[in-house]
Amino acid sequence: MHVSSTLRQLWRTARKTPVTVALALISTLMVTLCDIVIPLITATAIDSATAADGGHSAGGVSITTVVVLLVAAALVRYLFQFGRRYTAGRLSNTVQHRLRVEILRSLQRLDGPGQDRLRTGQVVSRSISDLNLTQAMVAMMPLIVGHVLKIVITLGVMLWISPLLTLIAVVLLPLLAWLTMMSRPTLFAATWAAQQAVADLSTHVEETVSGIRVVKAFVQESREVATLRNAARVVYAQMMRAARLTARYRPLVQQIPNISLVLSIGVGGFLVLHGDMSIGVFVATSVYMVSLTAVVSMVAGMLVQL
Repeated sequence: MHVSSTLRQLWRTARKTPVTVALALISTLMVTLCDIVIPLITATAIDSATAADGGHSAGGVSITTVVVLLVAAALVRYLFQFGRRYTAGRLSNTVQHRLRVEILRSLQRLDGPGQDRLRTGQVVSRSISDLNLTQAMVAMMPLIVGHVLKIVITLGVMLWISPLLTLIAVVLLPLLAWLTMMSRPTLFAATWAAQQAVADLSTHVEETVSGIRVVKAFVQESREVATLRNAARVVYAQMMRAARLTARYRPLVQQIPNISLVLSIGVGGFLVLHGDMSIGVFVATSVYMVSLTAVVSMVAGMLVQL
């Protein structure tokens, strides 16, 4: 099934619980906003502490007020982070349960010939692996939405406080996007082949167990064991192929943003030493770059695996 149609089907299932979806998205948005605001408050606190009067920033805000705002923002972030995790977990489990029920209903609607053509091992293996993967993906969807918003808003804030460091942050994004798109088809094919091999192995085990009397009656135990051994070897080979490809592409995709992080810290430190940037702004941009690096690496890694 195509990725877009799969996502549409998941959305149709998820929107049957609109309150949970809305709460998850609202909590995600608030957590993202808190993540954006906290470094700015931290920068104000540092500039206030290092100001010439020892207690006020250039805007006349006392360091005590800044610390109170920082603590309040952290508490708000904690509350909405808890809400996001709870609603995302509830949503993912609800979607998984409804999809499991839909699979059962589809199987019960099959006629006799349809049931005869059904491969039980395929159904059992695919239903378990695919539903677990779906549950994990739905649980991560609010986080992915938050990450996308965080990337956009963070780049906007960084462009406002330091255009030069923003340019350094985005200079490697085209290379990262190209590498992600180039590696995704290969990794997707390898993962799909490994899942298919596991499903074939499960089918063989189920058919052998169901027909064990026939196997023993015709003295075919050795033949079935040999077939099972060959199927297990195929599973191992496909799993190792997927592991090799993942080890080849995913670390590179996840490490490219770190190059921008190192460059931005170096350039930012140079600007601070020459008085072209305050220490607070440098700390804020460094925090944004660390957060942006982690987010971009995670999103790129997930896109490669989809």
